[in-house]
Amino acid sequence: MKTLSESARPATAELSPTVNARTWPWWLTVIVIIGALLTATGAVLAIFASGEHLNAAGHNYADYFITRNLAVAVMLLVMLALRARRVLAALMILTALIQFLDAVTATATGRLGLVPIDLIFVAVFTFGAARLSGWRPSLHRRHSEPDNGTAR
Repeated sequence: MKTLSESARPATAELSPTVNARTWPWWLTVIVIIGALLTATGAVLAIFASGEHLNAAGHNYADYFITRNLAVAVMLLVMLALRARRVLAALMILTALIQFLDAVTATATGRLGLVPIDLIFVAVFTFGAARLSGWRPSLHRRHSEPDNGTAR
């Protein structure tokens, strides 16, 4: 049976930094794992896709892409395992920014088929990082601030 203090706990308590780490929402774990796997998959594909058609500069770029993606994927999983909320949220925002810039690059180079995937990744990771940080959109005006019709 729940105690009064447990039943009176707000619904946002599962995302509060002071709550036990075991109360993380399952969907957050799922999106971090899927995101890390997709990021690592990009690195693995780059290993096999960098064939003889690349010059030396292209090989160097591919190597940087591989190491960047593997480092981000590993750190996402490590921070998830450690339940390091703030660091994981920051890594998720970094990953979302990388994916956003990938979408911009794909648009500029005409590879438009990749853009929706990148933007979905951006939206999901940004939402997950925001929720992990405890952010909630406020749709209502605060009652303590009277609206006197003047611009702020």
